[in-house]
Amino acid sequence: EVRGLAVTFDSAAYDPSRPTDFLNGLLLAKKGQVPNSVYPNPHPVTQPRVGFAFDVFGTGKTVIRGGLGTYVQRDQGNISFNMANAPPNSFTSNAGGAVACNSVSCPGFATLSGIEAANPFGALGNIGIQAANKRDASQPQSYEWSLTWSQLVGPKTTLETSYVGNVSRHLFNIHNVNVVQPGAMFIPGTTNCCKDGDNVAVDYAPYKPWGNIGWADHSQTANYHSLQVTARRNVSQGLTFLTTYTWSKTLGFSSNFQGGTDPFDTRRNYGLLPWDRRHLLNFSYIYQLPNLGTRYIGRNRLSKGVLDGWQLSGITHYASGSPLRITTGSVSCTPSALCQTIGKFSGNGITWFGTPDVALTPAILLNPQYGVKFNGVGGLWLDQNFVTLPAINSFGTFEQPTFRGPGSGNWDMTLFKRFPLGERRRIEFRVAAFDVFNYSHFDNPQTSASFDWVLPPRATAFRQGRAELANRDSFGRITNKHGHREMEVALKIYF
Repeated sequence: EVRGLAVTFDSAAYDPSRPTDFLNGLLLAKKGQVPNSVYPNPHPVTQPRVGFAFDVFGTGKTVIRGGLGTYVQRDQGNISFNMANAPPNSFTSNAGGAVACNSVSCPGFATLSGIEAANPFGALGNIGIQAANKRDASQPQSYEWSLTWSQLVGPKTTLETSYVGNVSRHLFNIHNVNVVQPGAMFIPGTTNCCKDGDNVAVDYAPYKPWGNIGWADHSQTANYHSLQVTARRNVSQGLTFLTTYTWSKTLGFSSNFQGGTDPFDTRRNYGLLPWDRRHLLNFSYIYQLPNLGTRYIGRNRLSKGVLDGWQLSGITHYASGSPLRITTGSVSCTPSALCQTIGKFSGNGITWFGTPDVALTPAILLNPQYGVKFNGVGGLWLDQNFVTLPAINSFGTFEQPTFRGPGSGNWDMTLFKRFPLGERRRIEFRVAAFDVFNYSHFDNPQTSASFDWVLPPRATAFRQGRAELANRDSFGRITNKHGHREMEVALKIYF
């Protein structure tokens, strides 16, 4: 950045009459065409916070509390690194044998003569670059708020009910702007691939000689809304506990920092994020067990030492399963001889939409989790009959119904006691059990559906085919589980 090596792409600077020029459409900071960081300097941002607490009846038993705050974070540095390590500052060619590029065979690096003959600038359409919106001065921001009703409901016991939410704006987003338009690869007047027998997608891209142009800006959003209930009891009759319950939903477009979105319509990516858990229940406790020796036997020193002073504590956690989303795996055309006479079958967006830049998503006929009776490892978690492929040139189900993987539950407990040995010495005995009830935690099912696209006899177009699920032995099934009980026994001597 200091040396002015940042580079970006601007469609307004692109000249379609120069499709082999590896400077075509590029703006260089070295030439003063963009700032050194490509992005303009960000505007000053205020980050106010406000909070309040109100004793409703003046008794200290009913309190309303709330707060609101805004927060700003900076992008990770590697989005700028990618723009500095890009053409014309650097080029990358993959070693190996001859590779297909631009419908012809380009020499690889398998031999010395291949290295000598290789032209790193000749792999037209295979040079990917990352670009940024030079007018985007936004910074990722988060707005968080909460409103809590706190009520004393009994001796040393408090119940709190809260609404907690946050919204994130101007999150980093990246998508390919050098996309092949839907239908561009179809043979004119048909839905068969490919025009002139050319199934190399980059030949149909608008900005040659470039391949993928990752356009970065701050256009993503995400949100979280929750009901949170907390019950807290301080030490009373030997018992202390804390219980929390959360009912929530988390929505957004991408599950990771540089996750790409649909270049044509980002609404296709909006939905539950992988870390969404609809229900969460946690409780922890410490219980001083009754002194049975003193109560039932009297002041017998042996019984008091063995039966009195025991303490039980634990942490328990329950959670709903993670949201699932069905994707399309491999798609094969059959019978193969008939498929070859019609055209080139790619089994992806090229075949279905005439472009590789629209993902082929399956069609969900009904929530595949309805009515399924799971019977353990190897059994079905999702109904295979509710999943198929859309007709060619039709979309699958982008907004899939909500269905989740298996939930989880765990109990960790500890039994503890001190044995005094005079004024300065003592023995501590502890037995701890993790996952004390040996609860089975099932893995998520296989959610990648593979299909055979079956053509009828004498078919003349791929659109005449129908889908048959090809991986019934694995799709929708849970094939493993994990988790086991662990125990510890500890003895400490203090002197």
